[in-house]
Amino acid sequence: MLEEPPLNTVFLLVSDQPRRLLPTIRSRCTRLDIGLPDTDMAMQWLDGRQLEEAATLLALSGGAPLDALNWADGVELDERRSLLAGLAQPRLLDPVSLADRWKAIKPQTWHTVAYKWLGDLLAVRLQGRVQFNPDFAEVLAQLGRQVDLAKLLALARMHAEAGRTLTHPLNRVLQQEAWLIQYRHLFD
Repeated sequence: MLEEPPLNTVFLLVSDQPRRLLPTIRSRCTRLDIGLPDTDMAMQWLDGRQLEEAATLLALSGGAPLDALNWADGVELDERRSLLAGLAQPRLLDPVSLADRWKAIKPQTWHTVAYKWLGDLLAVRLQGRVQFNPDFAEVLAQLGRQVDLAKLLALARMHAEAGRTLTHPLNRVLQQEAWLIQYRHLFD
């Protein structure tokens, strides 16, 4: 149908990952990139839905208001706070007990929250500003001054690669323990 659509027919294909579409489909389409709304517009829209912590949710979602709304609807926001409270004190964290406590958290939620935390640490370390976790900006600023940049980059790379196995039935507790041990070593 894409090759020879019926007369006066227009197909709209929407994708947040257009590179995953088959090349034969992409070659028959005109690409129109639609960016995120500006922050003020997104905040106004979120405020209209009477969300608590709308600014935090918008930052956490990378400026995507629909994703911010999804964060507000689920238990992931509370799980995020639990995760970040543990990561905020790297020298005091116990990898075994934390991994055991976090085993009930969905792997995708854990991965996303930890990856954005690492991104904010990297931004702060490189003299940038916190993007995803403004409610932890002070903690991130303090930790960013202490973190070993080479180790942080290595952990971020490893974490990105681990995202490919999120649906695999691996032992999540062992994976999280290993990750937490490496995270703690960022501050040695």
